[in-house]
Amino acid sequence: MRSHEGYGIYTFFPPQHEQIRAIVFAFTNGEVWGVDTYWLEAYKDQQDRPTIPAVDADFQKAMKNYGRFLQTLGIKPPFRWVAGMENLKGRVLYVPTPPNHTRVRPGPDGKCLIDVVNESGLYTPGDAPGKCLKPFFSKLYDSCGIAREDWQDQ
Repeated sequence: MRSHEGYGIYTFFPPQHEQIRAIVFAFTNGEVWGVDTYWLEAYKDQQDRPTIPAVDADFQKAMKNYGRFLQTLGIKPPFRWVAGMENLKGRVLYVPTPPNHTRVRPGPDGKCLIDVVNESGLYTPGDAPGKCLKPFFSKLYDSCGIAREDWQDQ
């Protein structure tokens, strides 16, 4: 899709061609927006409770890709990022299992008490995206009454 403000791409799931699930739009001023509505709608646990999906790796990958993209446009880092999730209140959160460990308790580990979590910071390509996004994910976990472990930000 094109507009006088920039260029973007979007996805949908057939047969619902009129319902866009995700979009990335690059504005002419160097700002990039990425929105994905699929994840929160799609995930439920075995008791049919809405969950907060484990999207850490997806956020980190997006940060790297957007950083590379902005650099190809000649925009100099550091880049300001804003990450957020909404429609969280009442959703349950399962903490991922560390590598080489087994989950003992079936969970969930927490339940979100607020509807919107967002945070911002700076990113320079080459920085560890997990460490840059830590303030966002820490705030998300805290809203569910859970402490985020350091190993999750590697």
